[in-house]
Amino acid sequence: MGNISGELRKTPTGLYTYDMEGDPILVFPLATLIQKKFGLEAGKFPAIGLDEVLVELTYNNIPIIVGWDIWSDLFVMAMDQRANFKVKEIAEYLSTKLIKLGKLEDKLLAEQKKKEEK
Repeated sequence: MGNISGELRKTPTGLYTYDMEGDPILVFPLATLIQKKFGLEAGKFPAIGLDEVLVELTYNNIPIIVGWDIWSDLFVMAMDQRANFKVKEIAEYLSTKLIKLGKLEDKLLAEQKKKEEK
């Protein structure tokens, strides 16, 4: 792993999503980083399934999802067009942190592997 790239895209419904190549192990640290940096509130869930991990954060009661799924990998997505500008700000910030996120991913995966080997 180690090398994470990111791309800001607009979905067919007009919502911004910042898509990154990354492991689901990064969802919670990424959500925590975004929450602290941008002063977002915790939302209604995390949701963990067989093929997805989702954490809801809110900006002025507007949901922004930090998640991972088998189709998109790691992402930050506005759930309302009123949050598009915030996701764009988050994407600009995260694009400067991709190397650190890659190193964190490597570290967390190595720790997970050690635990599994015990």
